[in-house]
Order: sequence, then structure tokens, then C-alpha cells
Amino acid sequence: MDPFGVFPEGNYAAYTVIGGWGVDAPQLYIGFTRLLFPFFAGLLHSRMGKHIPVRGGFWWCALIIIACLAMPRVGGPEPENFWMNGLYESVVILLVFPLVVAIGAGSKVVGRKSRKVCKFLGDIPYPLYITHYPLIYVQTGWLWATRTPLSPNTSWWPSASPA
Repeated sequence: MDPFGVFPEGNYAAYTVIGGWGVDAPQLYIGFTRLLFPFFAGLLHSRMGKHIPVRGGFWWCALIIIACLAMPRVGGPEPENFWMNGLYESVVILLVFPLVVAIGAGSKVVGRKSRKVCKFLGDIPYPLYITHYPLIYVQTGWLWATRTPLSPNTSWWPSASPA
């Protein structure tokens, strides 16, 4: 998972795709990987034109994504098992998500209920983004002002709660 030797031995970031928001070497490595693979995979998919038509494709894609994202961390919190979660994330990103894209591109949304759900899901991202972005700045400002250390074992909930 670390072919260029960017991460220190046993570092959790070497076995995950969480990160990519910093400007140090490990975070840039994760960030470029997170951005470049989907771009080039999408470009390849577009050039190949391999679409998979499936009846009810929208619902199948939704079910596959929910199943993948509902999976807890594989292998647990023990450092010697970090590779298991890295393997799971790699399989999902390299195989399952491109399959979902191919199914979604090859399927048509039919039915009034499916169209309404798709319309709703297409309309909500920008309002969510525009209303939550200032909250991210407030939380980041608080973390910076209080010099709260972040680690892979730090829970985000206490730092995000108003109390």
C-alpha cells in the first residue's frame, strides 16, 4: 500500500484512503491518489463505453453503495490488522465503484417513484454543501485556536458538539 515509502512503519494512513487534506508528503500522496484514480478510471470507462444495462439500475446501485459504506472498519483497531481494511477499501474503490458507475451509466431511470427520488437526490447536494461549509470553518477555527490534537483514535463527535 506504500510503494514509495512515504509513510512511517505501522502508520495507519498507509492502509487507508482517509486523508489528503494536508500539505505534507503522506497527505499529498493520499490526496493525489484519491483524485487521480477516479479521474483516470472515469476517463477509461468513458472511452471504452462499457455500460451494463440492469433493470432497476438506480436501486441496485444505491443498494451496493449502502452495503459498501455501511461496512465497519475491517480488522479492528489493532495496528497489525490495518492491512485488512486497506484491502477492503482497495477492492471497493478499484472494483465495486467502477461497477456501480457502469451499471448507472447503462441503466435508465423509469418509474415515477424512481424519478422523484433521483430528482430529490440531485437537488440536495448544493444546499447541504453551502450550509455546512461555514460550519466546517468554525470547527476548524476552534480546533486551531484550542490546539486540539487529532489522531486516528480521536473521536470527532466531542470536537463537533457545541457543549
